[in-house]
Amino acid sequence: MTAREDEALVAPPYEPELTLDQVAERLRMKPVTLRKFLRRIRFAAIQAGDTLLFTESDYVTIREARRKCRSRSSPQEGPLQVLPNPRHRPRRQCR
Repeated sequence: MTAREDEALVAPPYEPELTLDQVAERLRMKPVTLRKFLRRIRFAAIQAGDTLLFTESDYVTIREARRKCRSRSSPQEGPLQVLPNPRHRPRRQCR
């Protein structure tokens, strides 16, 4: 074998893994909420028994996805629209 072929067989550098709880803690979320979010964005994590494992690059990807997803309670872009109240009756004009 040549030196170049030997290099191709060498495993990539080991990237330490993070558990679901560790990633949730970093993102300041509850683990159950993180699981729901991962399902919603269809993120394929490594299944390890009763937890999920992530690499550091996975964490960055999830963090960026959280940044791009808008919360339902977040204010919407643009000016607020005032909708008419169906119970409101205009006052009569005096003659």
